[in-house]
Amino acid sequence: MRRSVADHKNPNLGNWSKWGRTRSNTTFFTEALRTMRDYNTGDGAFAIGLIGSCDLPGICLRRAQSVLRLDQRPSYWSHAFIITEAWDGKSPVGRLPIAEVPFFARNGQFPEPADNAVIRSTTLGHYLDRELDPNVALFAVANLDGERLQPLGSAERKILAAAIADPNQDRNRYDFWTELGVWQQYFWSGEQLPNPTRAGQPIPASSLIAMVYEQIGVDLTPAASERNSAPEHFWTSMRWWLQRDVQALRGVDGAVVAGCYAIRDQGAAVLRDHNTR
Repeated sequence: MRRSVADHKNPNLGNWSKWGRTRSNTTFFTEALRTMRDYNTGDGAFAIGLIGSCDLPGICLRRAQSVLRLDQRPSYWSHAFIITEAWDGKSPVGRLPIAEVPFFARNGQFPEPADNAVIRSTTLGHYLDRELDPNVALFAVANLDGERLQPLGSAERKILAAAIADPNQDRNRYDFWTELGVWQQYFWSGEQLPNPTRAGQPIPASSLIAMVYEQIGVDLTPAASERNSAPEHFWTSMRWWLQRDVQALRGVDGAVVAGCYAIRDQGAAVLRDHNTR
């Protein structure tokens, strides 16, 4: 596994919170994808998105992850997904397909046990409401060849695509369907049951991404115990990721995480009447 060395903040991560305060999520993702192209970190395919929602399910997950933070405050993040196709630079970003294990499916699709609860028919357009989803981030995993950033190679992209297409390939270790059931039970109990995070229970949305990138030898949650992953773990990794003194993989020097984020809601206040707006 290629792991990060957390000795200082990631220089390839942009804080767009001030800029994004008055911009839409559509504008944020469009500019983020353009920046990935400009910095040669990819075309959007297999980019990782983080969402911090203000609906009841989102607030439940954000509060549950407070135990992973030193300040014990709610996480900024409630969901994670992977963009599954390249952006051509012209089409509306809302049409980009994503793969996810949603706690609350925005497209109304019931997760199928046979698909290990992975939904591949959603688009980025379901996360463009800045009031419902005020916190947004987009990251790309790139290769570091000497001093130059390069997108993932074709062999790595094929492996990632195969992992997304077959979410049952390692179901003994990554059972997203069962993980989803644990979190649904916690939510519907009114958070009266023990917090699954304290028991090391993964949040399935981030667990999917950890499984997919594990196939190319990249550990995106080095601070977490084995198989335990949450959007907050991703956030910590993205902020502090520094790859150096690692064993080369397929001829490259290491892995670099590059991206940007906009935080518009820190307090995790529930948005009222979002279904009727």
